[in-house]
Formats: sequence, C-alpha cells, structure tokens
Amino acid sequence: AATNVPQAAITAGEVTESNVSFTVTPNSNVTSWKYMLLPASEEAPADAAAFDTRATTVEGSEEKVLTLDKDADGTALVAGTEYTLYVLAINTVGEVDVTSISSASATPMYDTYYAAYEAGMDITIAGKTYSETVFGAGQLISATSEDIDLSTYISGKDNAILFLEQSGEHKFYINANTAISGNIALISNVSENPATFNQDGKYIAIRSGSLAFKDIVIERGTSATYLTNNNSATATADAILFDGCQFKEMKNPIFAISGNSTSMAIKNIGIVNSSIELTGTSNIQFFNLGACTALNTVEKITFENNIVYSSSGNASNQIPCQIFSYNNNTAQSDGNTTISVCNNTFYNVPGQNGYIRFYHVNEMKMQNNIFYSTQTSGSQASYCFASFSESQSADAVVVSENIAYGLPGNWTIAINSSSNMSTVIPNPNNIAKSDTDPLAVKDTESGTFTQASGFENYGAQR
Repeated sequence: AATNVPQAAITAGEVTESNVSFTVTPNSNVTSWKYMLLPASEEAPADAAAFDTRATTVEGSEEKVLTLDKDADGTALVAGTEYTLYVLAINTVGEVDVTSISSASATPMYDTYYAAYEAGMDITIAGKTYSETVFGAGQLISATSEDIDLSTYISGKDNAILFLEQSGEHKFYINANTAISGNIALISNVSENPATFNQDGKYIAIRSGSLAFKDIVIERGTSATYLTNNNSATATADAILFDGCQFKEMKNPIFAISGNSTSMAIKNIGIVNSSIELTGTSNIQFFNLGACTALNTVEKITFENNIVYSSSGNASNQIPCQIFSYNNNTAQSDGNTTISVCNNTFYNVPGQNGYIRFYHVNEMKMQNNIFYSTQTSGSQASYCFASFSESQSADAVVVSENIAYGLPGNWTIAINSSSNMSTVIPNPNNIAKSDTDPLAVKDTESGTFTQASGFENYGAQR
C-alpha cells in the first residue's frame, strides 16, 4: 500500500447568513493544498487540473480554519444555498505530485426563522412553502415576561405567519375556542429553543384556509379535547400541517369532523419529523373524519419520519392509534388521494382498527417503518390499513420493507372486514416478525428511540 498518499479531512463549522466555515486538517504527507468553494449544484472537480486559477493554494500541512463569504468565482454567498468546499491535497515527491480530493458541504443560514423570512427566504412546513411574497410579512411574538394569548393574532386574519419565542416557563395559548378562515402558521423562531403551545381544552376551528405548526411543543393538557375541528366550515380546509413538533400527553384527536360540516374535509394533511406521546386509555384517532362524505377531496396524507409512542402502555394493555379514520358506513366517491406512511417508529401503539382507514386511494405507501410492541399477554393484533371502495386497486397499495417486533397477535397488513377488501388483501397478509430487537434505545421518559445496528434505515431518522 502507498505510504505517501496526501489526504485532507474537512469538517464543516459554524455558518451565518453570509458565510460558512470549515476546518481543513491535512495529514503528514501533504506538502501543500488547494481549495475551491463552489455552489453544490455546480459540477465537482474531477482531477487536479480542475483546480484552476479559481483555486487558492496553501503551503504546508498545518490545520487551518477557513471562513468564507465568497465562492471561488468571487460571488457573495447566498443564504439558503448549499456550497461545497473541495480540497486538493498534494504531496510533491521530486517532480511528481501525488494528489487526492476531499469535500464537505455547508449552507449559510440566518440565526432565526423570522430573520430568514423577512430577508425573502421561503420556509417549508411539511412540504408546503411559505413566502413573504405570497403570505405577507411575518410577525415576531415574544413570551418573555408572561404567557401570550394567540387568539387575537389568528382569528379573522387572512394570513398570519407568526414567529414565536419564549423564555423561562412562559408559553403560548388560546383563551377560548378560536375560529380561523385564513392561512395561519405558528413557527418557533429558533428551532433549538422550541416555543410551547398549551391547548388545555380549547380548540381551533378551521372554517377555511390552512393551519401549520413548525418546531412547536404542543401540550394537550389534562382537559384537552381535539386540537382542531371544522365547526361551521365554509370550505374544505386547504391544509393541516405539523413539522418538527412534539405532541405531549395526547389523549384525543388532532382533528375531529364537526357534525355541521361533514360535507367538507381537508385537502392536505401532513405530520413529519415529529414525536407524538400518547397517554390516553382508548383508541386515539389523529385525524377523525367520522361521517365526512367528502373523502374524495382529500388530496394528500403524509406521515413521515415520526416517533409515535405510549408512555403508559403495559404488558397486557397498549393504547392503539389511527393516523386517519372515518366511519366506513358513510357513502363516498372514489378520489385520487395519495398517502405516504414511511420511516416512522411506532412503539407500543398498535393499529387496532388500521393505522390508515380510508375509502379509496390512488396511491398508498407504507414502507421502512418499525412496528414495535412489548406486550406479552392477551391477543392484541395490529393492522396497517383498511380500504372500502369496491374499485380499489391492489396495485395502488404498497406495504413493504417494514420491521415488526413483538405483540401477541400478528402485525397484519390489511383488515379483512369487508367484502370490498378482497381485492387488496395480500397473501401473505402478515408482516414477518423480526427475531432481533430493532431498537437499541427505548426511552419513553424523554421520547428517545434509536435503532439497533442493522436497522438504521428503518423507523424515524434522527
């Protein structure tokens, strides 16, 4: 093996809205090195000749910290754009250069979401883009000396993009059931210091428009009912979205259909990158559309990269949950709904009546999930989905590459409870159980769950 090969390790460091930093650590074989910072979208240098006049040369093999505010072409860095630092490590032996290329990437970013938004950057919440151009100026609200009631900030507004920051024990809340008809987004100003929204028995009625939460701790409270509904709705809601949120002590639905608005649903439902702690005693339906007659207007349901866990389940009784449910005796029309339930960790929360209970899907994927139970007695089984349309295509439903572990009964793919289901019942209809524990850490106190070796690509990616 060659002993004179030069190499340089690169570690990305701190960023601001206008610069990026890297630590370059050459090995002892390096006599000099060159570097170029390029937009990540630009083609990578393929060889030493590509390190042309744009490259900067550094002599020796001393470790060096680079703080850069321009790329190799001299263009100022743009916040939100990814850049890659390429380093050509050189060992000059006589008249021959031995070289190697290494790289690392970083993205200049603002310290707060509010600063980024006001500077014209888009903010994405569960796939939906929020920009100042479309939704108007944002508003920074601070709960630093007292708890803040958000009712007046969201009720009757066409658009309200609210950036929340807090200190100490102060939180945000609504002092009464509050109706919205516009596009409302509640965003923690600094994701590392998430704001807390305490529901405690009050709900938000979505009469039209959309509601989104990003990086918010949602305390359901001891007297909590559903978090949202569509009481007296005037239109189908555009979206209900959660991204990077923490649901604490959840006992009741996130959304429940109102009896006076069953002809209207939700176009876009999304929960991603979140954790959901269940503490109820019976089946908890996240989105309960009950007797809704308009499931064909639901365009998309996304449930990805979440941890759902019970902090109160025991060996003989565990809290079942459903991501989406409705009363399957309600007449429906076929729609073009797409559903994705991928890379989630379900811990001690079996799908007693199907994690997804829907009428007709155009496409549904349930892949790379970890279904886990410590229950050792009883006959509890779990079901992935149920579909009740006579024209439901089996080809539209993909439940594969999942890991199942534990549970007295089976982890079953489809509920065979209707003659209409015969077209989508697979054979075999069970997910094979793993003999190996897929989780190395299972901490319901902190909500921390990490995969065991060999299972890194399954479950929530943290």
